[in-house]
Amino acid sequence: MLVSSLLTYSSSDHRVHTFIKSDNSFTVKALYRLGFKWPITDAAYLHRIIDGLKSLEFFDRTDI
Repeated sequence: MLVSSLLTYSSSDHRVHTFIKSDNSFTVKALYRLGFKWPITDAAYLHRIIDGLKSLEFFDRTDI
């Protein structure tokens, strides 16, 4: 349910989902020209995100 807006329905029984295809190359190039730059996602970044979610007790939810 938390990511249902990112999925498209591909079967009537909802067992198989596919991700919505998108192309953000125009937006990325426009932001880059405006001076927005960001590093490649690496293991340290992922660890910080997961630690942040843990601190919010995201993985402790029982209502999903």
